[in-house]
Amino acid sequence: MLKDAPGHWQRLAIKPWRSCEVTNQVIQLNGSYAVTMGYVSFMDAAGKTTTVDKTWGFMKESDGSIRIMLHHSSLPFEG
Repeated sequence: MLKDAPGHWQRLAIKPWRSCEVTNQVIQLNGSYAVTMGYVSFMDAAGKTTTVDKTWGFMKESDGSIRIMLHHSSLPFEG
């Protein structure tokens, strides 16, 4: 699957990141479902930061475990 992704996603996925910070702008709770929207900042070994917009969806299973049911990330629009 990754081999078919556009080049910038291949580089993002395999780069040796040194840190990762998640910032939630919105958290929506609805029964056993939750959706978070915001961004993730990755720092590489040289100290350069790459930030992507993200949306994650979660659901709570009947046994109490949490499952990711949605994951979307994209580089911010540069107009």
